[in-house]
Amino acid sequence: MNSAKIDPRIRERRIDVRRQRGRRRLRILIGVVIVGALAVLAVLVSRSALLDLDRITVEGVSVDRVDAVREASGLVLGEPLVTLDLAAAERAVVALPWVKTVDGSRRWPSTVKLTVQERQPIAQMLGPGEMTVLVDADGIAMSYVEALTPSPLPRIELVATGVLGDVQTSALPVLKLVQLVPDDLSPWIEAFVMTTDEQSLQLFVLDLVGSATADLGYDEDLPAKLEALRAVLGRVDRRCMAKIDLRVAELPSVTRDPICESQLP
Repeated sequence: MNSAKIDPRIRERRIDVRRQRGRRRLRILIGVVIVGALAVLAVLVSRSALLDLDRITVEGVSVDRVDAVREASGLVLGEPLVTLDLAAAERAVVALPWVKTVDGSRRWPSTVKLTVQERQPIAQMLGPGEMTVLVDADGIAMSYVEALTPSPLPRIELVATGVLGDVQTSALPVLKLVQLVPDDLSPWIEAFVMTTDEQSLQLFVLDLVGSATADLGYDEDLPAKLEALRAVLGRVDRRCMAKIDLRVAELPSVTRDPICESQLP
């Protein structure tokens, strides 16, 4: 029997289909090889000296604290920049008691930049031994300083507890008062004293320069009481002044030291 002849056009079509399949397989194979090669190259480059951590820059802190930030970050020069744990470095730096925020970023090919915002002290509390503790507006105990070190910061007559980095909860009401004091009134105040009455309500007294005190009473109308204090200090004869009663802002009164008065000319 004679085999049936295949139409030349059908034969050409079958050959063309086979060629297209071959070209498709070849493209897929080439693509796989290229992707694999790029992956291997990426791994090699990321672990090569080209992308190692060579420098850690620190911004936002004083020069004497730059090394402390670098050390706290835990970053090691020479480790791959691609795989280093930047989030862990940020957590470690922000754990420093005087650091408020930190933002870390990679700077290719070989640098990490740490931008730090320091906490700003607004008062000092009594510390261990001959030390005082600087605290910020959030009540965070930032650092120790020698008690005899001159400081423009007001003193809070409370003992700091815990360790550096802890929140001084007992001082939070006083810190709110500290932040209400106008700048021109601050030089008159040496210390802030907080006591409580029989109902455990807070009472505030200011130790003024010299020997006078200002009794603010409860924590109501504090801005008005501070304005009344400013008026008294600016208008009243301050000689022999012992106490300024500001418990009612609209009715301030002054008590003088009788022994001092008796010695006035």
